[in-house]
Formats: sequence, structure tokens, C-alpha cells
Amino acid sequence: MTMSEDEPQTVPEPVPEPVLDVGPGLIAERVGQFEVVGPIEIAAGPSVTPELTPSTTDGPGRRPQMFAIGRRLWAMTGEVDPTPLVILFLLYFFDEFDTGAFNTLAPNIKASFGLTDQAFGLVVVLNLAIVLLFAVPVGHLGDRVKRVAMVVIGAVVAGTFSFLTGVVTTVGLLIVVRVANGFGRLVNDPIHNSLLADWYKPYDRPRVFAAHANAVQLGGIAGAALAGLAGAFFGWQWAFMLLSIPILIVSFWATRLKEPARGATDGAGEVAPPLAFRPAARIVLRIRTLRRAYLAALIVGGGLVPLAVLGPLFLEQVFGLGTFWRGLIVALGSACTFVGMRMSGRWTQRWMIKGMGVPLQRSGYLLILVGLELAALSQARSAILYVVISAATSFTAAVFLPALITTQAFVAPARVRSLVFSFSSIFFVIGAAIFFASPLGSLSDKYGIRWGMLSSAPFWIVGGLVALTAVKFVTDDTAKAFAPD
Repeated sequence: MTMSEDEPQTVPEPVPEPVLDVGPGLIAERVGQFEVVGPIEIAAGPSVTPELTPSTTDGPGRRPQMFAIGRRLWAMTGEVDPTPLVILFLLYFFDEFDTGAFNTLAPNIKASFGLTDQAFGLVVVLNLAIVLLFAVPVGHLGDRVKRVAMVVIGAVVAGTFSFLTGVVTTVGLLIVVRVANGFGRLVNDPIHNSLLADWYKPYDRPRVFAAHANAVQLGGIAGAALAGLAGAFFGWQWAFMLLSIPILIVSFWATRLKEPARGATDGAGEVAPPLAFRPAARIVLRIRTLRRAYLAALIVGGGLVPLAVLGPLFLEQVFGLGTFWRGLIVALGSACTFVGMRMSGRWTQRWMIKGMGVPLQRSGYLLILVGLELAALSQARSAILYVVISAATSFTAAVFLPALITTQAFVAPARVRSLVFSFSSIFFVIGAAIFFASPLGSLSDKYGIRWGMLSSAPFWIVGGLVALTAVKFVTDDTAKAFAPD
């Protein structure tokens, strides 16, 4: 049947391209791309669903057939090849194996070198303080050179001096090798996180950051448990001497990674050329969210590292636990942190949809809760009660971190993102150094370790309150960061 020219023709109305409602937030999922269309909104293609389901990848990068763990990895990364995440995770894991071993064997190392609680704490903080003086230069360098090469070099250095930790016999050499090991580990936060932000899309970053950060927990679990066994049967030195082989193997694998373009997943076009340090630092410190976050990091640092140092000593001095049991308890805490971190990745995605400031708001509340839990932990009268409270504290402390890292990644312009992460690290350690250099650092030796533990609690509470003051700036700062240069 043919329609007459005189008959009216019905033209179907065009179907509008759906836009995912993200409230005050800035981020929404679009298959294959993110496109900024306004100050607080991102257009979504027709394949968007309210559940923000991951896209599928066609062509050479298509997801291969694999076991369940591989499918979960591809889902976590939004159907983008998870190999870079796996490599960076393993490098971080073996570095943190070293840290977990050092924390668990703290009493053994302290006794071997004849140190007091405060002197041992100063060795740890001096190591971190000297190393992280170079965190900002490393972060700035990461915004100017190929970051994959920095990752490989850092891993080799860290592995070599982890081995030498089990060889040295004097306090001076111990400080030297721990500082050198720390130099190798400098790339783990600023450079790794910067690379992950360029490899994976904004919506997938919370889970990617959570998975990467969980290398700390798994390394702590393995490091604490195996260090406890090695220390009990062979001596504490063996825990460090065994690390060099797996680190070198993964370092060689990392040489196969390809450098991503800066801002490749931001959808804002080509990133402007790198800046000299002063203009780059001015850009970072003009971001209101980061100024408040750095102040919070400075304060929380006063309670973060002391907790790591005093925890194993608390178990020995208060409850008389030996190396094996300390290792198991520290490993349990790391396991609880692992669970909290993994859950936080999904929770942060949901918070992000409610509003870009919501993840940071939740981080502030969680920091306050950690402070209250630490106060209760310092007064535990039995080892069982200590373990229960410690497990809850470890879980709570884990949940805030992916939300904080995600917020920093969003408010940071791509060309200074490594520098942003390096500033965050150094403020944490400056806070810890101030703690141990102040009279608070000697509370454990003078009045008992319960007072030393209790003194860290107010830092978390105040840091959480400061973080809450930054929430109102996040949406605007994120819009500026995603705007084309």
C-alpha cells in the first residue's frame, strides 16, 4: 500500500539520550567514554542502566575465557585489561610483606639492637621522615617522566634493601637499609595511583583503588604470619632475606607494561604539558578540598604510625604474648582490614552517585569512629577483648581509605595527579614525626604503654572533624579538575 502525498505523515518523536541522574555528583557511567557536558553532570549513552553495569570490550582487548577470579577482575576494572592492576598489586604486596614482617618482629629487632620503645619508634619514624622528604620530588617527577620505569626501579631497590635488613648488625646500618628500602617503596602510592587513574575509568576507580590498597593488608597477613613462624624457628632475619626473589620476578614482569596517556580516562581531551614544580605545587595547594584533606592527614599521622609501632609492643608488654601469637593477631587485623577495604570499593561507588562529597563525608565519620575504638583498645583488660576491638578498629580504618583516595583522584587535575598523592603521603608522616619528637612519644616509656596507645586516639577524632569541613568543596573542585586544560 502506497501513501498519498496529501495524507499527513506521522514522524516519530526522537528518543532523548538518557542522562543518568547522579544528584549533586559529577560522575556517571558511559560505555567506553566519559563526556563532560556541564559543571556537575556527565552524559550517559543509551546502554546505561541504573545499576551502572560494566561495558563489554570488543576486538583484540575482548575479555578472554578464564576462571572465576579472572572474571571478577575484569568486572572490577570495567572490562578493561586488569593486568596492570595485578602487577602493581603484586609489587605493593611484596613491599608490604616486608612492612608486616618488620611490625610483627618489632620486639625481636628492638631486643637485638638494645633499643627503648621511644628509640625504636624514632628509628621507624626517622626512616619514614627521611624517605618521605623525597615523596614530593618523586611525585613531581612522576608527572614529567614515564611512570612505568619509575615503578620497576623502585621495586628492585625495595627488594634489595629488604634482603639487607636481615644482614646488618648495627643500628646505623639498620637505619641506612630501612631508609633505602623506603626509597624503593616511594612510588607505591603516588605513582601507582596516578597510573591506575589513567588506566581505568572514573566510575571503576573506587574498586580499583581498593583492590590495589588491599595489597597492604594481604602483604600484612602474609608478612605477619610468615615472619612469626620464621622468627620462632629460624630467627627474625630470615623473614627479610626471603623477599628478594618474588620482588625481582614481578619487577621483570612490570617491564612489559605500557605507559598510559595522562588523563586518558578523564574524557577532557589532551592534557597540557607538565609544569615546573612551583606552578604545579600552586595548582595543588589552591584546591580547597586538598588543603583540608592534607591538614586532616597531618593530624591523623600523629595517631597512624604510633599505632603501628605500639600495637605489637602492647601485645608483648601487657599480655606477654610471644612472636608466634603476635604474628597471628597482627595477621587477623590485616584480614579484617582486607575485608573492610574490599567492601569499601563498592560502597564508595554508591556514595559517589549520591554526591561527590559523600565519600569524603563518610571518611570523616569513620576517622572519628577509629579514634573512639582506639581509646577502648588501650583499656582492654584481656587478650580476647583486645583482639575483638582491634579487629573492629582494623575494619573501620580500612573503609575510609578508598573513599579518600578516590576523592583525591577526582579533584586532582591529571597533569599534577602524582604530585597530589605524594603530598598526601608526606603529611601523614610529618604528623607521625611530630608525635614521636614531642613529649607524647615518651608516654609509653614513662607511664606505660596503655597511655601511649590512648594518646593516639584524639588525633583520629580531630582529623575526622577536619575532613568533614572539606566536603562542601568536592563537587566544585572535581568539575574544575575534569574541565579541559
